[in-house]
Amino acid sequence: MRRFSVQVWIPTMLYAFWAMTPASRAANRNFDNSCGDNFWHSCCGPVDGTKSNNWDVPESPAPLCPILPNAADNVFVSIDCAIQAAMTGTVGNLTQMTGNFSINGKLEIADQATFDGPVIWNSGEIARGNDASGQQATLNGGLTMQGADPKTLSFFGGFRLINAGAATWSGAGDWTIGMIPGACCPAIFENAAGATFTVSNTASIFQTAFGIGVFENAGILIKSSGGLSEWAVNLINTGLVHVQNGELRLTRAGVIGGTWQIDPGAELGIAGNFFELDPAVVIQGRAVVKQSGTNPGIKIDNDVTIDDLTVAIDGNLGGTGILRVAGSLTNEGGDPAVHIHILPAGHLESSGVSTTFGMLDVEGTVHLPAGALLGCRDVVMTIMPGGEVTIDDGATLGQAGLLVQPIENHGEIRKPPTGGTAVIENAFIQFLNNRADGLISVEGGTLECRNKLDSAGAIDIAAGATFRHRTWANYHAGTVITGDGWFHLDQTPNNFIDAGVDLDIPRFRLSGQINAGHSINGPGTITITKEFDAQGGLINVPQVMIQAGAVMNVSGPEFTGDDGVVFENFGTTNIIAQSLGFGVFNNRPGGIVDLQADFAFLNWFSNGPVNNEGLLTKSGGAGVSDLVASVTNTGTFRAASGTIVFTNSHNTFTQNAGLTELAGGSIRVASMTLNGGVLRGAGSLTANVSNNGATVEPGASPGILNVAASLSPLIAGNYTQGAGGMLAIEVGGLMPGTKHDRLVVDGTATLGGQLTVELIGGFVPADGDTITIIEAASVAGTFADVVPVGLPAGVFAAVDYNFTTARIIFTNVNPPDDGMMDGASDGADDGTGPTPAGQEGAMGCGACAPGLGPVLPFMAAAFCIVRRGISTRRP
Repeated sequence: MRRFSVQVWIPTMLYAFWAMTPASRAANRNFDNSCGDNFWHSCCGPVDGTKSNNWDVPESPAPLCPILPNAADNVFVSIDCAIQAAMTGTVGNLTQMTGNFSINGKLEIADQATFDGPVIWNSGEIARGNDASGQQATLNGGLTMQGADPKTLSFFGGFRLINAGAATWSGAGDWTIGMIPGACCPAIFENAAGATFTVSNTASIFQTAFGIGVFENAGILIKSSGGLSEWAVNLINTGLVHVQNGELRLTRAGVIGGTWQIDPGAELGIAGNFFELDPAVVIQGRAVVKQSGTNPGIKIDNDVTIDDLTVAIDGNLGGTGILRVAGSLTNEGGDPAVHIHILPAGHLESSGVSTTFGMLDVEGTVHLPAGALLGCRDVVMTIMPGGEVTIDDGATLGQAGLLVQPIENHGEIRKPPTGGTAVIENAFIQFLNNRADGLISVEGGTLECRNKLDSAGAIDIAAGATFRHRTWANYHAGTVITGDGWFHLDQTPNNFIDAGVDLDIPRFRLSGQINAGHSINGPGTITITKEFDAQGGLINVPQVMIQAGAVMNVSGPEFTGDDGVVFENFGTTNIIAQSLGFGVFNNRPGGIVDLQADFAFLNWFSNGPVNNEGLLTKSGGAGVSDLVASVTNTGTFRAASGTIVFTNSHNTFTQNAGLTELAGGSIRVASMTLNGGVLRGAGSLTANVSNNGATVEPGASPGILNVAASLSPLIAGNYTQGAGGMLAIEVGGLMPGTKHDRLVVDGTATLGGQLTVELIGGFVPADGDTITIIEAASVAGTFADVVPVGLPAGVFAAVDYNFTTARIIFTNVNPPDDGMMDGASDGADDGTGPTPAGQEGAMGCGACAPGLGPVLPFMAAAFCIVRRGISTRRP
C-alpha cells in the first residue's frame, strides 16, 4: 500500500508543480508526435492511468492531459504538424525546421515564428498572441493557401507574416487582413524580395471594421487566374506585380511602386482612394483607375513617369505633382485632375467625357475619338512643339471652368480626313492661341472652333474640308492659311487683322448678319487666292484683293463690305444673291464683276468710286440692279440683262477708255460723260450723255440706241457730242434698227465732232436713198466732219438736218443697168424697186447737191467730191 501510494503521489506532485509554473517563464517545447496523429491538439496515453500529448512534456494522470505550449514558450517543430479546425495553438516563439505545418484553426504567436518547411493554410487565423510589439512570422519553406474556407491574418492587426519563399493561393476561400481597433497598426502580409506569391483563384481580400490591412510586395506577385480578384487592402509594391489573366482589383489604397506588368487581356483595377505612385514606378499594360468616389483614386504629389494608365469613367486623379506619360494614358471619361505631361513617345487616348483634366502638356500624341470631350479645368492646356492632338468626328477639345485659361498650340491640332464635324470649345469662349510654331490641320470634314482664336501660326485646310470659326479672333503677323478647303467665319463677331498683316486665304467663306456685328475688321488686309463665298456679315478692312483666277461669289443672304474697304478685283466677282457694299471698288484689268441677279452694287455713302478697268456686267435678272456709286470706266461696262440703275442723281458715269455696251439690258444714269472708248448697243440708255471723245455705235450691227428721258428721277435725255466725239452709223439697208443704225434722243441732240458712215453686208445704196440716223426732240449743231467707210466708187453720202432729225442722203453716180436704156437705177440692191419717177437725173447727183437741179454728170460728180458728202442745209 505504501509503495502504491508513493508511486501515485510523486507524478501527481510533479504535474501540479509544473502546472503552477508562471507563464512568463519560457520553456522550450518540441513537437514529438507522441500520439502519432500530427495534431497540435492531441491527448493520448497508456492504460496505466497516465496521459501524454504530441509535445515533449511530462505525462499527466488521467483524465487530465499535459498542458500545451503557451505564450511564454519556445516551440520547435521538425515533423509534420497540424492545427485542427476550431483549435488554437499559442506560442511565444515558433521554429519549424522540417515537415509540413498545416493550419486549420488558429495560430497565435506572441513574439516570432520561423517556418523553414512548407506551411499549408487551409482555414483559420494566424494572429499575434499579445499586445502588438513587432510580432511576425517568416515563411522560408513556402506557403500554400488553399480550400474553400476563409482565412484571417490577425483580425486585430499588429502582426507581420513574411513570405520568403514560394507562395500560392488557390481555392475559393476569402482572406481577411486585420487592423488594431482605432486604426493603429495593420496586419501585414509581406512578400519579401526574392519571394513569389501566385494567385490562382478569384477569392477576395477583406478589411475589418477597424481598418485596412496591408500587403507589401517586394518580390513577385502573380495573378494567373482569370476572373476578378478584389482586394480591400493597402497594396504597397516595390517589386513586380504580374497580372497574367483576369483583373486584380485594389479597392483601398497603397503605394503603386515597383513594376506592374499587365498582360494583354488582363487588367489591374485601382479602385480605391488615395493610392500613390512612386516616382520609380513602371506600369506596362492596362492599369485602370476606377471607383474613386469623390476622392482621387491616385494622388500624385511627386513627379512620376509611367508607361501605361487608364482612368475609367468613375476614376479620379489628383495631387500636386506631374504625371509624365512615356507610354499610353487612356481616359475613359474620368476626372484626371492632375498636371499631365505626354512625353514625345507618349500617347493620350481620351475616349470619354471629361472636363476636369489638370494642366496638360502634350509633346507626344493625343487622340479624341467620336463622343469624346477633353477639357482642362481652370488650367492651361499646352500642345508643345512636336505634339499632336487629333480630334475625330463627334469629339470636342476644350477648356472648362471660370478662369481665363487658354489652349496654347505650339504643335498641331488635327482633324483627320473623315467627313463629319469635330469641335474646339472652351467654357466662356476662352482662347485657342495658335502660336507662330503652331498648326491647325483640317484633313477632311469640318473642324469647328467655338473658342476665341488668337493666331500667329498656320491653318491648313485640305480640299473639301472646312475650318469653321464661330467667335472672336485676332490674326497676327505669321498667320498663314493654306490648302484648297474653306476658311469659314460663321456668325463671328470682331475678327481682327493686325496692321501690316495681309491675310492670304485661298478659299474664304463669310456668313452671318450685319446688324449682329458678324464681321472681320482691323487695319490689316485680305487676299483671296482662289474663292470667296460671301454669304453674309461685314468686311471692314482697308483692302480685299481678289487675285487673278480667284472668284468672289456674293451669295447672300446678307453681306456687305464697309465704307472703308477697297476691293481690288483681279479675278471674278459674281453678285448672285445679295447686294455688295464697298468703299471703293477697283475692277482691275482682267477682272470681272458680274451682276447675275437683281441686286445692288453700292458704296456705303452712295458716291464712292468704282474704277472699272476690266468687265463690269449685269448678265442676269430681268429687273433692276442699283449701282450706288460713281463709275469711271476704262474697261467694259455691259448691260446684258435687266437694267443697271445709278440710283442717286450725283452718281455719275465717266468713260475715259474702253467700252460701254447695251447687250440686251439697259442703263439709267443722270450723267454719262464719254471722254474716250466706245458706247455701243441697242436699247435704252436713260441719261444725259456728253460725248467728248468717244465713239458712239448705236445698235448691235445694226440697231437703235435710245438716249431716253425720265421724270422720276428727272433726266432730260440729252445727247451732246463735242469736237472730239464720234457717231458711227452702220448701213446695211434702208430699214431702221434691222438694216441701219439710228440714235433716238428724247431730249436735245447737240451735234459736233465726227460722223462715220459705214456700209455693211454688201449693201450699195441707190441714188437718192435716204435714212434717218438721228431723231430727237430737237437737233442743234452739225457734225464737223463726215467720214465714209467702205463706200464704193461713185457712191456718196450727205447729211441733211432739220429741227428734229438728221438724215443721210446717198448719191450713186454709177447706177446699175436696169435694162431700160434710160440710165436710171432700178434699186435692185436694196429691194426697193425702180427709182421713183421724177428722181431720175444725170447720175442722180441731185441727191448730192439738193436744190441745184439736174446738172451735167461730170459737174455733179465734181460737186460731190468737193463736198465730200457733207451738207449743212436745213429745210
